[in-house]
Amino acid sequence: MIHQESNFIFAHSLLPVQGLSPVRQPIVSGSRTLIFAGELWRHDGEASDTYYLFNALCESTDIGKTLRTLRGMFAIVFKDQDTIHFASDVFGEVPIYFWHANESLCIASEIKQLVTIGVPLKQIKPALPGVLYTFRNGQLSTVPYHSWSFANNALEFDAKKLRGLVRKSVQEHYAAVDLQQSAVLLSGGLDSTIIAHELAQLGLKEAYTVGIDSECLDFETAARTAKTLGLRHHKVLVSDLDTDCAIAVTEISNRSVVEACCCHIALSNRLNANDVRVVFSGSGADEVFVGYQHLLRFTAKQNRNQMQRYFVERYHAFDLRAVNKVYMLNAIEVRNPFLSVDLMNYAATLDVDKLLIGAKRQMKLALRQAYEPVIGEIANNPKLIAFETMGIKNYFRSLNGGSPFVYRERFKEIFSDPKQLVHLVNRAKRIR
Repeated sequence: MIHQESNFIFAHSLLPVQGLSPVRQPIVSGSRTLIFAGELWRHDGEASDTYYLFNALCESTDIGKTLRTLRGMFAIVFKDQDTIHFASDVFGEVPIYFWHANESLCIASEIKQLVTIGVPLKQIKPALPGVLYTFRNGQLSTVPYHSWSFANNALEFDAKKLRGLVRKSVQEHYAAVDLQQSAVLLSGGLDSTIIAHELAQLGLKEAYTVGIDSECLDFETAARTAKTLGLRHHKVLVSDLDTDCAIAVTEISNRSVVEACCCHIALSNRLNANDVRVVFSGSGADEVFVGYQHLLRFTAKQNRNQMQRYFVERYHAFDLRAVNKVYMLNAIEVRNPFLSVDLMNYAATLDVDKLLIGAKRQMKLALRQAYEPVIGEIANNPKLIAFETMGIKNYFRSLNGGSPFVYRERFKEIFSDPKQLVHLVNRAKRIR
């Protein structure tokens, strides 16, 4: 759908997920126009989160304050008179990019869209999480509408409260599925098992696991977990590993993200073939509860309380954006219940060194202890990072060595050639 008025053009590709019938965008009423991507978990009084958001923005005298009240994942562009506002959610789950020069502004959900209309790659910027951007009279201004408070001073935690916050977030995310088919991405590790456990209580039945080796650790542990939870387990064995396609789709050159997403592209295609439109993930737990043990060697013990802030505030720039793009390749929405404002606010009160890491360097300690009575031994068995358990670490290392910058130049080449970029994205949709 395209809407044009004076010097503004709005275009939106319909990707219906929530609701009984699609809401066609842009929404236009008088001088006001809205384009919205994502989902709101709470929208009282309206069947559609899109109309709820539009009405809230139209009635608002403080756009930043209105955004602060939203619970969900979103990227919005809202025009009021001759002013454009745009923003991403507080975690940056739904990415949005922009180019501003010579009193002109272009905004898009992906870098590819801006590159293909001729915008120089180096001039494209991501909208930062929790920041409201305002374009008026050719000038662009920014103001934070949300910021996290990392107190990290609590030396005890309430396991029942922690489980309750996780359960509440899962319930909100699941309640917004409506009639779409949904599934959980299950590796068999702590994070995905917690989400799968909570979803199984709500009636979800399907679990998917991806890897390149039929003997890979994820297949083994996920199958066992799925059986315990009463889930139907689908193994997706990847035969194509195309890093060029992964770079084009994810719009990133980070080695571990690119290589892991080679598997996720195949999984996205399988889910699409099975008509699954919503998938739930355990992503975000490593950031919220501090789960990267291999990074401890870079952090002095007295500075460990800074790790949670570092992980949460940088998460949007890597895995979060990349995985969003991989699944949206097939109009599949990834929902991450660990990325909850209420859960994050509670986790940010916990002392990192005492409650999240622990004396024996058992990462995500509070989360493990809270769920041990529920999920048993899995809570106390740390898993290798997904890069290894999906079976791809040794494969790509044998091809490319150990350099973390192996895809940097290839990224520049791909994004300097719009025709090649489009070709690779189309090729990605055929990967199995």
